[in-house]
Amino acid sequence: MEVPHESSSMWKRYPVPTGNAKIQNVTKPFNIAEGAALLHLVARLTGYKPRWFSYFIGDAHIYENHMEMVQEQLKRDPLPLPQLQINSRVPSFAETGKYEPEWLEKIEPSDFTLEGYQHHAPLTAPMAV
Repeated sequence: MEVPHESSSMWKRYPVPTGNAKIQNVTKPFNIAEGAALLHLVARLTGYKPRWFSYFIGDAHIYENHMEMVQEQLKRDPLPLPQLQINSRVPSFAETGKYEPEWLEKIEPSDFTLEGYQHHAPLTAPMAV
């Protein structure tokens, strides 16, 4: 099976390598959010309740010049989780009783919002070479 390039559409990315965002601190939070958004969208379209999102990291590593940033990130207390909202224009199987899978192709980034999102101050690290 051919794996799409990392910059492909969030709906077509095949393995969604996820895991501990504190370890994979640069790109992984975006993959986790994409996977969670897809889980909630499919649940909405099918009438199921989203429950678990499993994330697998195939090659986890931390570069030496990132250790200070990682140590700082590990000291931070988690913030309250935001709530993902999907635009009401996207049909809900629970409300309509109709399965409309074509919405997987119609969905737009603007159909998602996060309510109550909070974040810590940004961390920066030098490029690992």
